[in-house]
Amino acid sequence: MGWDTTTAIRFTTGSAPFGLAFLEQPTPAGDIARMATVAAASPIPIGVDESLHGLGDLLAHVAARAVGGASLKTIKLGGISPVVGAAGVCDALGLSVNLAMMMESSLATAAMVHAACAIPRVDWGLSLGNLWLAEDPVQHPIACADGLVHCPTGPGLGVEVDERRITALAPH
Repeated sequence: MGWDTTTAIRFTTGSAPFGLAFLEQPTPAGDIARMATVAAASPIPIGVDESLHGLGDLLAHVAARAVGGASLKTIKLGGISPVVGAAGVCDALGLSVNLAMMMESSLATAAMVHAACAIPRVDWGLSLGNLWLAEDPVQHPIACADGLVHCPTGPGLGVEVDERRITALAPH
């Protein structure tokens, strides 16, 4: 979000030979015109992230030809159902999808993995929010092995809460 259009275009042009899948939100959030300028000149697809808080934002970026895809986050779109809905819109519009998380437990991560299994495409990847946590309040945290994550099975989201860890994390 910190680049002007000239810097963003210079970066995309210079880094294109290295196989980047996309460049996320290179210009300030909310400035669709700058994103569109970069997208028009970029050999790398541009992804919207910080400017995306609902379908209206996505459609505004599409109308301006400012993006080739979107980073969808539960925290910004309002949960798993809106993420799955937005991914369906992206698919219908030919946009790539990145499912993104911040630092969130395996509970939220399991929900996002289920969403990844339910949507048409995850072209740009799925970030797992629990990998950065020192403590994850579940029996068996969601894990990534060899670049793959398996959808948890079992009741609910397929993960078991560790009540002792929850108690230990609660303020005393």
